[in-house]
Amino acid sequence: MSSRPLVIVLGMPKTGTESIAKFFTCNKWKSSHWTCPGHGYCGQCLLRWVAAVAGSSIADGADLLREACGDFDVFSQIDYEPSGACLFPQVTYLPTLLRYLPNAYFVLNTRPTAHWLSSAAQWGNMLERLTQACPINPRNSTGLGQWYEAILSAHRKPCAMQMSVTLIEVNLENATVPMGKVSNAGGPTLSNASFLAPP
Repeated sequence: MSSRPLVIVLGMPKTGTESIAKFFTCNKWKSSHWTCPGHGYCGQCLLRWVAAVAGSSIADGADLLREACGDFDVFSQIDYEPSGACLFPQVTYLPTLLRYLPNAYFVLNTRPTAHWLSSAAQWGNMLERLTQACPINPRNSTGLGQWYEAILSAHRKPCAMQMSVTLIEVNLENATVPMGKVSNAGGPTLSNASFLAPP
């Protein structure tokens, strides 16, 4: 099983998850994106992992996650959309991820809200699906944009409160922010080179 630390991408679809997966793959890290071959959708196997570890005394569930979802270093899109549902494990189960993956790097990939909505609108019927299924009000792009911004805030707060968590925030459209720039609470600051160094 891989000796590298896990990288968990928290961002929503259409915020560069595939680009992040390609970035790590180019640097010889084993990356999954949306599907975890042999284990179904990454969101599905992640839910199985949550069910297995939640409430347990396990100190670090990284190996169990790799057993459940595959021996990957990077999980770059961990949601999936059952019919009529709005299910994003990285949102609903963020406390579980933080508690049971204490040595993981969490990537919060973002983009301007208006641009995210525009990208979602151009990806099949994604905008319609999310607008209909997700807990938003009003049930239109305005409500969806507010929901997206609330998710970003929700991700930042618990990560900031947990001193052992390393959060890497990347704005997809801000070329001045390097991929490896790390912002965390109490953890080491890592350069792009050290972040990608072989184990």
